[in-house]
Amino acid sequence: MGKDLQEYLIKILGARTICFNEKLRYMLNSVNSAIFLHKLLWWYGKSGDPEWIFKTAEECEEETTLTTSQQDTAIKKLVDLGIIEYKVKGIPPIRHFKLNKDKIIECCLKYTESLNPSGQNNGINLVKSEVENGEKEISEVH
Repeated sequence: MGKDLQEYLIKILGARTICFNEKLRYMLNSVNSAIFLHKLLWWYGKSGDPEWIFKTAEECEEETTLTTSQQDTAIKKLVDLGIIEYKVKGIPPIRHFKLNKDKIIECCLKYTESLNPSGQNNGINLVKSEVENGEKEISEVH
């Protein structure tokens, strides 16, 4: 019955889903900001420009289901945290996003440290150690 229900719903609604890393929700304290950042991370490097991601508000809504108002709130939070740079250019208005990779890694490390203050997460500690010791640049950690 469960598989039949899934197949039935896919026929009615389509198979397209919106996914995001749930830890981003807790790190950012916002589902919408997590959805938006996750989508920016997915778009990163796919726009033909190695640094900037270009999307209209309509494209963002189509891909995230977030209204323009919800996007604006998420963008403001991400800008305020230093996670992204943001500007609008052109007619129609095209939104330009640039990820601050250093800040994203910093926020992730702080979040994971807050979950495990005893330092038992070896994967996170290894990444943090490599960055702090200059063995890796933040841009090498993706």
